[in-house]
Formats: sequence, C-alpha cells, structure tokens
Amino acid sequence: MGLLYLPRLLFAALLPSQAGTRRLGLPKPRSTIEKCLTQVENMKALRAVPLFMLLAGCSNAEEPAADSCSNALTTMEINACAAAQQEQTEAQLNAVYQQLMDRLAEPDSGLDDPGSVREQVRAAQRLWIDFRKADCDAQFALYAGGSIRTAVYLGCMQTRAAQRITELESYFPY
Repeated sequence: MGLLYLPRLLFAALLPSQAGTRRLGLPKPRSTIEKCLTQVENMKALRAVPLFMLLAGCSNAEEPAADSCSNALTTMEINACAAAQQEQTEAQLNAVYQQLMDRLAEPDSGLDDPGSVREQVRAAQRLWIDFRKADCDAQFALYAGGSIRTAVYLGCMQTRAAQRITELESYFPY
C-alpha cells in the first residue's frame, strides 16, 4: 500500500461525486483531484515531501483551458495539456473504431462474411492496443529519470492513436 493511499481514501470519502464537490463549495471537480493524486503517486521521488504540501498542490490543479496549453511552462501544466489532448484523440479513435464496426455489421455491407471481417478487425485492434502500450512503455522507460517522461508517454499514446485513426478510416470503402 503506497504512502499516498490514505489521501486517496480521504478524498474518495470527502468527494463522493462531482456534484458533491460543487455542493461542498470545493473549487475543483473530483476527476481533477484524482488526476493530480495519480500524478503525485507516480512521483516516487517525492515520498519525502510532507503530505500536506502535495495535497496543497493538488488543490490548485486546474483542467487546462485550450488556449493555456500553448503557454504551458511547468511539468504539471504540460502533463495536464498532454493528457487532455490524448483523451480527445482517444475519444476520436474509439468513435472511428465503433463506426467501422457498425458499418461492418450492416447487412448490406457487400461483404461475403461480415462477421469474420469484424472478428479480424477486432483481433487486429486488440493486438494494436498491446503494441501501442509496449511501444509507449518503452519510450517512458527511456526517459525514466526525467520529468518529461509523462509528456513523452502521453505524446506517444496520442501519436499512435492518430495514426490508428487514419488506418481505421482506410477500411471504409467510401
């Protein structure tokens, strides 16, 4: 059990939902605080820093505004922007994949065996997910000693997702 497990339990108990944070008058939604705590938990070198200092930093964590990402200077700002951008690309990837799977399920798709094609695409996507994780984990490990490692990892995930979107879109016959 990690050193920062207790504050995560504390926040989980205090903030049962995003609506709860607003009801309590707290400035940040639960997801922002959880993201900050996750980043802090991943920073093993900071275990010597007093817990109240780490939590104070989390209380000031903000979701990045779109225009603020071009001015991001600190590691936390850069990581928050990279995470937001990666989440958007991931949502787009999921939408394109689902659209492809839906089209392949249409009875008038013109395919001899649409069920087989769907299974092959599903298997390929699962293998691609494993490849992307392994590739981005390797890039993370390459920068394991530096503060840029999270941004590199998220950038890798986003780049691979954008490439996969293009690949999946090439499946569409029209």
